[in-house]
Amino acid sequence: PPSRWRPRRVFMNWAPDSRKFAVDRMDYRGVGRYPLYSSTQTKPRDRSYYYAAAGDSVIPVSDVHIVDVIDKTNIKVDQAPSVTVNASTNPQWSRTSDKLFVMHVARGYKRMQLSAVDARTGKTTLIARDSFPSWVESRTYTRVNGGEDILVLSERDGWNHIYPYASDGKLV
Repeated sequence: PPSRWRPRRVFMNWAPDSRKFAVDRMDYRGVGRYPLYSSTQTKPRDRSYYYAAAGDSVIPVSDVHIVDVIDKTNIKVDQAPSVTVNASTNPQWSRTSDKLFVMHVARGYKRMQLSAVDARTGKTTLIARDSFPSWVESRTYTRVNGGEDILVLSERDGWNHIYPYASDGKLV
């Protein structure tokens, strides 16, 4: 296919120990191409791109992999693929490179969750979950104290608050 239909460059995040990296693997298989033509020059140009319209049964999704360049291993994070329409999994490493923090968003943006991932096994531990009947404001999280603590913004009671969590998922 023409290069304009190929997915964009993947997001990669190196661990602080420079031994491994996290990669957001995008899956566009079956997603329709949205036609867009530019006629600002003498000849029209096709600028079609992948797009899942409301009601489409196939949408772009991503899953996170941890690649260890020394051991030559590829570990898929143990969670369902996340929709990639307007949100990213935003993988971030802990200071010691033993944990990876990832965000998971459900289609419709009514549910989001933040998990800590064991970098050796790919197993996840839930840190924070947020849901709302109509829409969860898609804010990301912030690592503080070298990834030992996480700040999560949430409007779960109708007002925006900062919730501090330890990296094991306990509310501080």
